[in-house]
Amino acid sequence: MERPKSLVLIRAKHLAESVTTPMFLADAGGNLIFFNEAAEAMLGRPFGDNGLLTPGEWQQTFDVRDRNDAPFALESMASWMQVQNEQPAMGHIKFRSADGTDHLVATCAFPLFTEQQRFEGALILFWRDAG
Repeated sequence: MERPKSLVLIRAKHLAESVTTPMFLADAGGNLIFFNEAAEAMLGRPFGDNGLLTPGEWQQTFDVRDRNDAPFALESMASWMQVQNEQPAMGHIKFRSADGTDHLVATCAFPLFTEQQRFEGALILFWRDAG
């Protein structure tokens, strides 16, 4: 597993490891650098099976789509642009777990910054969407 290189990402990883809310941790480039056990349960695979994934790789690996089943890449998502511009973002995505089950989830992403206000990445929480 790729170890986060900044103190901000290390602390965010520790937070994700200590809660039961599914969470992704992405670096400033949108690379998926960690997901917690709760996320592993929904995805049907441990983080160690994948390791670091680029935005395109995690879109393809988890078949990430919008509510209407249209595929999209993280780089083009308005919510990611919002996070990079120091704004939290909420949305809905679908993904396919390892067993082939589709999951519609609500997401909340918030930016992570150093004390010098350098954007380091984002912590992305998600939960099953009832609607």
